Amino acid sequence: MTFKNDLTNDLDIFLDDDEFAVDVIFHSVTIQGIFDNEFIAVVEGERGVETTVPQCQFKTSDVSAAVHGDVMTINSIDYNIIGIQPDGTGMTLILLSED
Repeated sequence: MTFKNDLTNDLDIFLDDDEFAVDVIFHSVTIQGIFDNEFIAVVEGERGVETTVPQCQFKTSDVSAAVHGDVMTINSIDYNIIGIQPDGTGMTLILLSED
């Protein structure tokens, strides 16, 4: 499948909540996003840091009003927006921090 940047592709196919997507409450509206909360461990010598990196991928049009500090509720957990990364294809990755 060739992905064009002219928004002729149906991005809803990627955000079907019967497949990968979850419901996200944002500005009192429910939108669909693909949520990931990857575990990361950084080890240096005998010491290290362990953390998770919550993030969610959305249609850019669904999060065009997003700003740093806004709150999204995913799986009954409130997250603050700490990063907004549009990818130029009509999708935006939102980096989150648990409230």
